[in-house]
Amino acid sequence: MLLVVILTLLPGTMQIRPKQLSKCYAKSKNPIECNPEFENIALKKRVEVSETCGLEGREPFCRLVEEENTVSRVCDVCEATGRRSHPASYLTDINNKHNLTYWQSKTFQSGEDQNREVELTISFEKEYEISYIYMQFYSPRPAAMIIYKSMNHGRTWVPYQYYAENCLRRFHKPYKREANETNEQEVLCSEDFNSLYPFSLGALVFNPKDGRPSEDDFEHSFILQNWVTATDIKIVLAGLHDIPRNPTTLSRISRESRSAIEARQGRRRLTPIPRGGVTRGGRAVATRASKTELRHTGVRVSGGTDILVSNPGATSTPYSFGSSSYYAINDISIGGVCKCNGHADRCIKKKGKMVCDCKHKTTGPNCETCKAFHKDRPPKRATKTNANECIACNCNMHAKRCRFSADLFEKSGGTSGGVCVKCRHNTHGRYCHKCKPGFYRNNKTKSMSNRRACRPCNCNPVGSLGRHCDQVTGQCICKQHVTRRRCNYCVKGYKQTDSPDAPCARIPVVTGATTAKPACPRTCSSSKAVRIPPAKYCKMEYAVMVRVTGKIRIGRRTSITYQVLRVFKRGGMRLKKKEMIDIQVRDRVLQCLCPRLRVNRTYLLLGKYARSDGNLRMTIDKNSVIISWLNKYKKMLRRVAKRARKRSKC
Repeated sequence: MLLVVILTLLPGTMQIRPKQLSKCYAKSKNPIECNPEFENIALKKRVEVSETCGLEGREPFCRLVEEENTVSRVCDVCEATGRRSHPASYLTDINNKHNLTYWQSKTFQSGEDQNREVELTISFEKEYEISYIYMQFYSPRPAAMIIYKSMNHGRTWVPYQYYAENCLRRFHKPYKREANETNEQEVLCSEDFNSLYPFSLGALVFNPKDGRPSEDDFEHSFILQNWVTATDIKIVLAGLHDIPRNPTTLSRISRESRSAIEARQGRRRLTPIPRGGVTRGGRAVATRASKTELRHTGVRVSGGTDILVSNPGATSTPYSFGSSSYYAINDISIGGVCKCNGHADRCIKKKGKMVCDCKHKTTGPNCETCKAFHKDRPPKRATKTNANECIACNCNMHAKRCRFSADLFEKSGGTSGGVCVKCRHNTHGRYCHKCKPGFYRNNKTKSMSNRRACRPCNCNPVGSLGRHCDQVTGQCICKQHVTRRRCNYCVKGYKQTDSPDAPCARIPVVTGATTAKPACPRTCSSSKAVRIPPAKYCKMEYAVMVRVTGKIRIGRRTSITYQVLRVFKRGGMRLKKKEMIDIQVRDRVLQCLCPRLRVNRTYLLLGKYARSDGNLRMTIDKNSVIISWLNKYKKMLRRVAKRARKRSKC
């Protein structure tokens, strides 16, 4: 009863709530396309600018203001700090139409290059897919401007869009609204947003998809997806308008521009833009940043600068307070989504970097790759009809990673391309579906996915010819007269010996007569002194340094396997280094050889070839010379070979 009371008193925030499903999965838990929320990715981002007014001292300037078909100038001062400052942080702050804040460049003085470039750079810290770039100017829009983008965090830049009053004259590019069908990523030049009018609050909008051939098929166009992707945006203000000094001329430009806009939009009247200070009753009203009243000639204002302000209908008089040639922007908005290729519904901070919270078995900063064990097909962008979730490889539970093979994927008809990596539990193969050498398949009790599916061969090291066995039956390869699966028993009629080369020997039949041992024509000497006369060297057809790797008895002969380590004389047969050669020697000859041939020992072998069917083969007989190898024999053989070449018959 007490527990019920406690649960009743718990606040709503402490109640257990059901776990919300990710937007990347439907209610049926099937994967679907998902993307992060659309946002203004420039909001409150730091903007790096090449210059800002007021940082080197107070800068006077004048702003063009239009009201009731009359254009006037309202003058003020830009400072480094305080209410009259215009830093770069105002570019991406929250835009309030009732309290406009704006960034402003240095004022261009008379005679200064009007095409001096001013750069503004915004970094997103991650790849985003750009939908639009919106800019609202507090000054007249520039006569020329370039937008650049970077896809590698500012290391390299490529042009994104050009703007100019005359594209051909300014950038040597034609004015185009649509890209060429053969070049989806063609950089266009626009003349739509670069007129002098309006004098304030003129907008510029750039949509990277507009005019592209694949605009209506964006989710299947990799080229267009790459075109709208950026990590950084750079805006280069590349030219100012030549602003007339005469207010009457400015009023005429305003009327003509308004008439053209009304005709183009089909409107009877364009609502005026009431912004900032205006001239009324013979005086100029100051802007929000300056409450100082600017009066007629003879009044000292802002540090002793004389100004002249004309009244509506009066004769226009040139100003001397400050120039109207500068750039001022009150808002930059960049709409887009965090690039996750349709496999994440949000981006998060991870180890100080922005990354996608990937679903659908994908990974990477942009969910561009599959996870380590889900690479059975190549990673693809999710679409409305197919989430393209990464598929796990078939490794029979013996591997944790796999790799993708494009060749195997193509040969399978686009169904499977995964190759297992680092198979465990004594397996190998593309799917870890075979037992590795030295093991065989345990078919009777275990399935292939069991970690004990492969059993060791356990071949007897004395009775078998190696560690390998048959993959199905587990039968080891036995030596002569050896039997059983593991080669650990002699066949009937044979018994085990101490020889590793012939572990099983026939059991002798006891009779009344005794068999005498074969007599050898010579006996082995214990002397280590070796001498090879040149005449004997000439008679031999080959001289090689060999290592005995194995001996197998076959009937009355013994098959000896050599590995050639060095060739001193080859005769008519082509001998190669590290070549394996089998020579069959009669037992009677083998018993009389000096020294006795032992496995894994190195010898110097001199002998003659035997010819059969036109082919040469090495032989060992009673005339062959076999010497236990010593390194000093190299020099000896060189001397003997040199002396032998001097003999006319050698």
